[in-house]
Amino acid sequence: IIVTATPGPTPVPVPTPTTIIDHGGGRILPDEIYISSIDYPGDIDEWVFDSTIRDNVTISMDLISSDNGLNPYLELITPNGKLEASDDDSAGGVNAIINSAILTENGRYTIRAQGYSESTTGTYKILLNIVMVD
Repeated sequence: IIVTATPGPTPVPVPTPTTIIDHGGGRILPDEIYISSIDYPGDIDEWVFDSTIRDNVTISMDLISSDNGLNPYLELITPNGKLEASDDDSAGGVNAIINSAILTENGRYTIRAQGYSESTTGTYKILLNIVMVD
């Protein structure tokens, strides 16, 4: 009797997942410059701060370096999730600034720092200034 081994299934390699480290977002304090980055296409860095109604807020996002065409874009979101203000290029060149926005709610605001195009990455600096109303 001749016995022939039957071949088993060929193992399929499983790709190792890529770990993406996001270096941006978190609590932002007024008058402090933060250096951060849009680490991967579609990345949005969410920065949070507490403020009160009628405070005057200026937020700037300036490009430091771009891996593939980062064009800074800012959104200011109210504590209730409403878009309060946004900007693309008002700070000159590709830089973004939300200038003298008067806040309409009390509580925790969110700054969304991102690229205008979801396909770009790069490094930026962000600065928050708050003029508090008595």
